[in-house]
Amino acid sequence: MRIRAIWILTIAILILLLPNSGLTFQNEPDGFRSLKWGDPPARNMRFVGKEKDELIIYKVSNERLSLGDAKFHTILYSFYGQPKRFMVVGLYFQGKKNFELLKDICKTKFGKPTGRGFFEFTWEGQIAFVFLIHRLVDDDGYLTLGSTIIFTEYTESKKKRQAKEAEKDW
Repeated sequence: MRIRAIWILTIAILILLLPNSGLTFQNEPDGFRSLKWGDPPARNMRFVGKEKDELIIYKVSNERLSLGDAKFHTILYSFYGQPKRFMVVGLYFQGKKNFELLKDICKTKFGKPTGRGFFEFTWEGQIAFVFLIHRLVDDDGYLTLGSTIIFTEYTESKKKRQAKEAEKDW
């Protein structure tokens, strides 16, 4: 399941990069489309899967798979906690053209990136984070937007769970 592997890679990147947060950027998003950070899943969402019962993933039925002229093949919404709270959205695309469109859209909306790498742009703030990544080898990528606060809770919980699971291996 390729989407699951990409989603896990996205989460791993976020875990590594978010501790450096504390920065800010213009127009930090408070959610995506009609969903705000912390909202429960909407009625038009369908369950896709879960990771260790902590991260619940949904799709929106009949979702518009575009942002301006940029086109996506999949949009996944992740929820964390009980009750489930909207934490992250991942928008997956193909091709350098979509990457270039998204780069221009994000720079216009969010301003200068707080970080950047090779075909990677990040905006990290106290409310939200945005990552835009293009993978040259597969000519695909993703735009990820998430709640800094809820994602921090998720990563702390994950660290504690992993430490507890490791106890039996000592």
